[in-house]
Amino acid sequence: NGNSLHVNLPEIYTGRVTEISIYDLEGRLIYRDHIYRIQINGKTEIQFMDPIAPGSYILTCRSGQLFHSSLLIVTGW
Repeated sequence: NGNSLHVNLPEIYTGRVTEISIYDLEGRLIYRDHIYRIQINGKTEIQFMDPIAPGSYILTCRSGQLFHSSLLIVTGW
């Protein structure tokens, strides 16, 4: 359903507290949370209060000096 999303995070974030943020293409914050990921090659599930609409988003991960940004494509349900 549109209230959860599975994302793959780079393995470098394994074992670190990581801030995950999702922005729309205009730069508006859609979601932000801190997670602790211990599983390698696993998917992280993100739960939304309201459904996230299909479209393109920017996913960022930050842990200390580590930073990763990628395009996130959400398809319809």
